[in-house]
Amino acid sequence: MGGSHLSNSTFFWLLVIVTLSVVLSHLYHRRKITNQVESGAAIAREILNLTSEGIITTNESGEITKFNRTAERIFGYTSNSIIGKHFLSLLPQETHQKYHDLMSGASSNTTSHNYELIACRADGTPFPSILTVTVMQENGKSFFVGMCRDISALKQAEANSLKSQRLMEFLLQSSPVVFYTCKVKNGFPITYVSPNVEKLLGYKPEAITSAVAFWPRHVHPDDRDCVQSSQTSLLKEGREELEYRLKLPDGSYHWIADIRTMVNDENGKPSLLVGCWTDINDEKEAAINLVLKEERLRVSLKCANLATWEWVVSTGKITWSGHINEQLGLSEKLATDFDDFSEIAHPEDREALLTAFRSCLVKDESLNIEYRVLWPDKSIHWVQLVGELINDESGNPVRMAGVLFDITAQKQLRIATPISSKRAS
Repeated sequence: MGGSHLSNSTFFWLLVIVTLSVVLSHLYHRRKITNQVESGAAIAREILNLTSEGIITTNESGEITKFNRTAERIFGYTSNSIIGKHFLSLLPQETHQKYHDLMSGASSNTTSHNYELIACRADGTPFPSILTVTVMQENGKSFFVGMCRDISALKQAEANSLKSQRLMEFLLQSSPVVFYTCKVKNGFPITYVSPNVEKLLGYKPEAITSAVAFWPRHVHPDDRDCVQSSQTSLLKEGREELEYRLKLPDGSYHWIADIRTMVNDENGKPSLLVGCWTDINDEKEAAINLVLKEERLRVSLKCANLATWEWVVSTGKITWSGHINEQLGLSEKLATDFDDFSEIAHPEDREALLTAFRSCLVKDESLNIEYRVLWPDKSIHWVQLVGELINDESGNPVRMAGVLFDITAQKQLRIATPISSKRAS
């Protein structure tokens, strides 16, 4: 019996020891799990504090329960000073009702809602922000998790970009230069043209960018070969300047100057053509008209046996137009200097010629004199020199201009007429 009693006692203590071991092991593992959970929570809190977005949690009533360090930095509140207050404290007073209604609507489901709104710092300064609100459930109760991002820098960048864009649009619209870009492929299709093209050519930008085969259909037939060859040479040279005519909507043509530059990609291959058109129509038309006028004047002078001249007082140089050599027998080389020009006059008429010029300069009179000139073949011819003095703004003589024409035939007729009259009588 004693042995049996000892055996039961031993069994009892063994059972107690095993039970204690199980309990202690359970407590150990529970503590270990608790420590891990607490450690994980601490890590999670640290991560949340390091995030670039402010994280704010509120209960179902809207009272702030958590406020991470980024939120402190964004809003200027310490977590201790803001926790327990309503989330509307972070918004301007005048928006409270609006966002209270929005948040009330958001609590009806567990999806996230994004709001771009004006928030308010602790010092009362408003700032633009993006707030993402997620409704979550815990123990049958709802709570809100908000992630707030300050977008002041983004909004300022957008404002600066918009300002720059508007400035660029204004410059392009008011600039006399039209900019365009082309793809570097067959036909060089135009991909962009600045809006002021309508002032220059009368086309809307989209009419040009959507046009099929713009260049051959709009470049003047006489200029197409030049434009086509320039596109080929541009690939080699990288830059070129040319002038050509483009067809307007009414079918007429307009002269433009085109400066083109080739832009290469990162591999050094041509990828984009950038060009600018400048209106030179008036200058071209004026130049063409001037050439026509000069040609008409040349023909007229030749038919009328006239030569025009211009004398610069300060240099004594004389320039001529017309056929002075063929018509009057005067050498252009000898007649470009005033002294040489006066030497061509007959010695008996030379002083009268100089006196006429001096009188014109001093008295501001018109020049009109008939005198004799000696041709290279020693023959004597009569000419009439007519001119006007041109003064500067101060009234000082600058130059004299006029015409010279051969009157030999008229002089001979005047001399012969009295003799003929006497014979008739």
